[in-house]
Amino acid sequence: MMMQQKLTLKQNRFIKEYIKTGNATAAAVKANYSEKTARQMGSENLSKPYIKRAIEKVMSKSAEEMGINAEFVLSNLKYFASKKKIKWASHAIKSNELLGKNLKLFHDTEVDVKLQHQERQKQIEELE
Repeated sequence: MMMQQKLTLKQNRFIKEYIKTGNATAAAVKANYSEKTARQMGSENLSKPYIKRAIEKVMSKSAEEMGINAEFVLSNLKYFASKKKIKWASHAIKSNELLGKNLKLFHDTEVDVKLQHQERQKQIEELE
């Protein structure tokens, strides 16, 4: 059986701030880590499995409370993919990609996602 790691006050604050902003450095500063080491500490905190689990648990619960799940994301992606000439479709698709990423629906690397987004953007521009 795995023992649950006890979070420090700074780590708890980091988690709350990271969930608000998605920025590890800013979250570390707000959690009272030194500004000189905030980038390193933010990265280090995100690499700790027990902190990652805590973040994912809170984000998953929040998404669930808002009704955001795999079915929601996939139906949105399907809807926007079927549209022919919607200028804001690329933004809507990107938003849903981010929701899906938060729900761990996609297992792509960041580079793959950026390339896929650029490809979709070109496809949308060709339709206009």
